Amino acid sequence: MSETKLKPCPFCGGKATVDDDGQYQWVECESCGARAGIGRDDVGPDEAAWNKRFVCPDKNGKAVYAGDKVKWDLDAGIGILSMVGLQWVVMYPDGDYVEVESSEIELIESEAPNDK
Repeated sequence: MSETKLKPCPFCGGKATVDDDGQYQWVECESCGARAGIGRDDVGPDEAAWNKRFVCPDKNGKAVYAGDKVKWDLDAGIGILSMVGLQWVVMYPDGDYVEVESSEIELIESEAPNDK
């Protein structure tokens, strides 16, 4: 296994860890169970596949990555951009979420590296 730093889950922002079943290894979110990067034990998981991110522009044209902190509604506060199926959602700390269009969100803080 490489020493690649795993990014937070692109769907819920949870912590990612490497798991295995004795034959295969993969990266899995501890919170929502999302998986990616499955590889044989002798090769290890494809951590780069896990670290890939969906991207969309916010209402100001800034690049927003899944897991970034965004603002959708002035009254709703700041949430985490996630993707459920093919729909962008903003997840809030209390568990509520709202489906959004990228043109409706504003980037607050990005987890993405500077070399996007």
